[in-house]
Amino acid sequence: MQKRNIGWLTVSLLILALVFSMTDMVFASSSGDHPNSPTRKMVVFQNQLVDQVEKDQILKQAGVSKVKDLPLINAAVVLTDPGGEKALQQRLEVLRASYSYPEGLGIKT
Repeated sequence: MQKRNIGWLTVSLLILALVFSMTDMVFASSSGDHPNSPTRKMVVFQNQLVDQVEKDQILKQAGVSKVKDLPLINAAVVLTDPGGEKALQQRLEVLRASYSYPEGLGIKT
């Protein structure tokens, strides 16, 4: 009888370990940590004289996807890969391209 309980305990622990390892794989694959996955960046433009059409053109030429305009701070939130970020940083009209706020903070875009 004792051997049978140990067998069930072993099987239960193996199933539990399998479930936890698969859950970890799901969360790791959806976290966006892959080097080529797009990241959210806030692109701040150099001066207030850059109009909206020119900003959109700069973003399009860099190959990034605009998520939202931030007109009060002369910026935009974009999704970009490392190549797009590098292209933005080379533009004289761009002051900086820095990390945007995390999506999980409840900030509406």
